[in-house]
Amino acid sequence: ESNGLNLKQLSALGSDNTNVNVGNHHSVFSLFKQLVPHLIKGSCYCHVLHNSVKHGHKYLLFDVEAALLKIYSYFCRSSVRSQELAKYFEFIDQEQQVLLQHIRIRWLSLLQSIERLIIVYPAVKSYFLNMDDGECPKILLELFTSNNGECSLHFLKNILTDVQEANLLLQKHYITGVNLHSILTNLLHKLKNRLHDEYFGSKVMELLESIPHSNEVNDLKKSFRVFIDTIIQYIEGYYNDRANFYKSISIFSEVNIDKIEWKDVECCIAFINNNNIDRDYLYND
Repeated sequence: ESNGLNLKQLSALGSDNTNVNVGNHHSVFSLFKQLVPHLIKGSCYCHVLHNSVKHGHKYLLFDVEAALLKIYSYFCRSSVRSQELAKYFEFIDQEQQVLLQHIRIRWLSLLQSIERLIIVYPAVKSYFLNMDDGECPKILLELFTSNNGECSLHFLKNILTDVQEANLLLQKHYITGVNLHSILTNLLHKLKNRLHDEYFGSKVMELLESIPHSNEVNDLKKSFRVFIDTIIQYIEGYYNDRANFYKSISIFSEVNIDKIEWKDVECCIAFINNNNIDRDYLYND
């Protein structure tokens, strides 16, 4: 107000999801909400998608993130090790590619690191398994010798492709609240279909079929189901409370204005302060 802004004209407040911004008690949003009762909270769904994967990861039977970090740190600190690894690429007649660093707080680095590791997997696996006894880091020995490691790696590659596609869309400069409904419901639809069909990717299904012990297969499948379900529940925990609102405004993503009907506009009005709206003026506009 000291800068000439009329708070009565404030309709929404967008921020990331920290407690200081959107917490229930004495946050930026709660204080504004006291002044503007009909204020709409806009969460950062890029953070939501990133955190949903983070929460789901703990239910997998192998810590893929930790393995990625271990592999990268092992080679990045030693040119000698990198030169030794190059010999393994030469042996299998594969062009050497640099391992990509995964940073836990970066939304899009996990999938890229996984995809690169899968490409160089044969050479890297041979390098570590040819170490003398006791020299290979325990987590990498598990990655390259257990079904849990390789299955979880390919499972994440398959699932994160859908999540990252949605995350990249959310980061486009032209994306607004009217696009949120289609982006998130499309992602949730894909995840729920995977969960229903128990489809975890063709490579994963191939690996599971090669495992002789049914209990091990069932444990892996269960971990994959819980992972997907955790992502779904986490996203819906943020989205469902405002789903009807985002669905109502999604009509304005329509490029053909003739397809927008007055009843669609009225649905949007229901979510904001009706007293501040001149319906006759709005209809004519």
